[in-house]
Amino acid sequence: MSQLEGLKNSQSDNPRLKFIEEPIRKGKADAINRILENTTSEYLVLVNSDAHPEKGAVRKVLSTLASEPTTGVVSASPFPLREGGPAQGLEEFMWDAHNQCSLTLNHLGVSNHSSDELVAIRRKAVARLPFGLVNDGAFLASIARVRGYSVKFCFTAKVGVETPRRISDAIGRRRRILFGHFQVWRKVGAQPKTLESLLTSRPVLGLKIVVQALAGHPKHLRVLPLAILSEEIAHFFAIYDIALSSKRHYIWRRPR
Repeated sequence: MSQLEGLKNSQSDNPRLKFIEEPIRKGKADAINRILENTTSEYLVLVNSDAHPEKGAVRKVLSTLASEPTTGVVSASPFPLREGGPAQGLEEFMWDAHNQCSLTLNHLGVSNHSSDELVAIRRKAVARLPFGLVNDGAFLASIARVRGYSVKFCFTAKVGVETPRRISDAIGRRRRILFGHFQVWRKVGAQPKTLESLLTSRPVLGLKIVVQALAGHPKHLRVLPLAILSEEIAHFFAIYDIALSSKRHYIWRRPR
């Protein structure tokens, strides 16, 4: 039995489940809008198809969200699932640096960014996603912040992420993410606070976060030159895409 058939059977066995199938792929933003239109609950949890929440992770992000009425979005702490390959070390460093950045901004109370691997949102704190949007988590968090809600990061809520095995694929993924950050900046009017943006807007804080990530995992020093080079390449192509108003990224390529 296919995964699709299993979901349909689950719906028939449990009337609380609602299965929404799209005949034509229109991108993740459109799919999330369909979910927003079909929910009446105060809270909503979104999980990427390639994400694997650890036991208790969903409860932790929901508890963090519900504990404070001024919190609009809470994201979990992603980590790469170990699959080996040339990009493994690079992915481990990138996610450790990402989580260190999210944790730092969380403590400072200034975050306006959320990853979308596992995220809990307060329905009234967010808005419909624009057509062609790439980074849904970043947009939802930015909108919540603009509306006066805080954006939180739950470090203890762990979620495994399937990551690229090849370095070229890792660069392509970063290209898409960076394109999405530029896109959110244009649409919301506020730059997502991420490590790459802090390194230019608040370089002292950005460098401090990198040092903390390296200090926590000294093995990352081996891939630091590769990380810098790959990030520069990804930035170049993301700016190229933005300059052309490219829409090539909004529909994900299916895994082969």
